[in-house]
Amino acid sequence: MNEISEQVLTALLRNKGMMNIAQLSEATGVNRYTLADVLTGKRTIVQRGTYNKLVDWLATKA
Repeated sequence: MNEISEQVLTALLRNKGMMNIAQLSEATGVNRYTLADVLTGKRTIVQRGTYNKLVDWLATKA
């Protein structure tokens, strides 16, 4: 399990842009309900695979 840091959350929100949750889910490969919970701060602990998908997607945006 990995914790979503403030830096990762901020980067997700910044890079999400005009994408809705469904589009971001498709782009990252992360379940849309999990993404919604992460983006709203309901969930800060995610499975390693989920964390890796989010970080990998962010790396393509940098």
